[in-house]
Amino acid sequence: MRNEFHPLLTRISSVENQFTEIDREIAKFIQAHLEDIPNYTANDIAAKTYVSKASLTRFCKKIGFDGFKELKYFSATIVENETKMALFQSNSYFQSIYDQYLHIINNYQLMLNDQVIKNVVDAMKNADLIYIIGIGNSGFVAMDFANRLFRFGFKCFALNDESFIKMHASVAKSNDLFILISASGETPIIVETLKVLHNSGIHNLLISNYSISSASKYAQHTILFPSKYAQQSNFFISDLIAPTLLLDITIAYLLSDASTQYLKTYQKTLDLVEYYEPSSDQEEH
Repeated sequence: MRNEFHPLLTRISSVENQFTEIDREIAKFIQAHLEDIPNYTANDIAAKTYVSKASLTRFCKKIGFDGFKELKYFSATIVENETKMALFQSNSYFQSIYDQYLHIINNYQLMLNDQVIKNVVDAMKNADLIYIIGIGNSGFVAMDFANRLFRFGFKCFALNDESFIKMHASVAKSNDLFILISASGETPIIVETLKVLHNSGIHNLLISNYSISSASKYAQHTILFPSKYAQQSNFFISDLIAPTLLLDITIAYLLSDASTQYLKTYQKTLDLVEYYEPSSDQEEH
């Protein structure tokens, strides 16, 4: 990491117009010894900069820390992360996969349509039941998304069996929401189900690699995620990464609501799971 982009220096530069001469001396020392800060004590820095510990504490508070101890921990974390990154970059396999992940994330910045996701989140909030449908690998994503939504208080089901998909689509109510996942947009049961939902006026959303497909003809909304085949690499990239990232983004939008009801419900499920987990004494018997 180039020094000018170091998170600690960014904090310092954001308030340097408020520094005293003593603050500037401390800041200069930190800039010159970034990697060594985790190894210093407050007494060390005070002695090397010819300032009092109280002055060092005031400096730390000016840049957003409670004191030198917190600054030191922050700096140690940055050094540790840089060390890990250097290790990854020294291994061509890790570096290539890291680049592919980063490429997927960057693609999302270009493809993401805020208004569409907001519309989907609103539809989820207003739905009586949510059905999340996927076949094959998409079925794993559907199950994960349904489980997560359930823990936030939504009534939802993951479906990956064609017979069950047909049955639920045929008896769907007007206030139900169907979320269907098909990377190609050509999965026969997904196309067939969307056609039924379209003809019945049932709310639906398609998650796919392509804006134009057999399935998208019948979808009310289509949210895109990057195709793994768009990645310029000979390394294996999982089919699940891109759609899972999209679902993470959707959850983030959902939780950005000023209401805390979803987090409260999640905490209830968390407390219940912890309550029923066996204690270490029970596990021994």
